[in-house]
Amino acid sequence: MDFELTEEQIAVMKAAEEFARKETTPELLDKVWKEGYIPWDVLRKAGELRFICPHWKEEHGGGGLD
Repeated sequence: MDFELTEEQIAVMKAAEEFARKETTPELLDKVWKEGYIPWDVLRKAGELRFICPHWKEEHGGGGLD
């Protein structure tokens, strides 16, 4: 059984890391943990990049990933 990540999985992982670095700050993450609230603009951008429900099929609004 092969447990190596695929090129697509590696690309998604790098994109998610880049998104997190650009769109969040330590202060924002602290607020999210304390208040349980994610600002709509960050959530919207994550959705546009298909980071929300990545395993759902694309035709259903997900990322179509495994």
